[in-house]
Amino acid sequence: MLYLTDGRPPSIAAADLLTAKADPAGIEMTVLHVDEYGNKVVGDQVAEQVLGEAVKYLAQTGVTAATKRAGGGVKRAIERELVAEGYELVAMGAGKRVARPVYPGWGKHVRAPLLPSADARRSQGADP
Repeated sequence: MLYLTDGRPPSIAAADLLTAKADPAGIEMTVLHVDEYGNKVVGDQVAEQVLGEAVKYLAQTGVTAATKRAGGGVKRAIERELVAEGYELVAMGAGKRVARPVYPGWGKHVRAPLLPSADARRSQGADP
């Protein structure tokens, strides 16, 4: 499995989906972070934090993961990784709505989509 993360809540939700019903002993997971920063020092700091927090988060579910970093454009970096490794399953989150981060220890707000609760969807008539 390939888990793509930038550390934002949609990415964390993707990790939850990957680990929700799987047997942790049977999962071979790689966590990929693509550097989007022009400053190498900033990119190194962000990648270290994001990958470290992702590995800790996954470890809470019993999943051990390898980490990788890629540079360049996000789309091309992901394509190169998929071609090179041939993963059977890929998970990633996306979005830009403001939400509170859920990795322990992250104190700043980030931009990410929010999924309405089942109760909110029902009240809007979207769920039976």
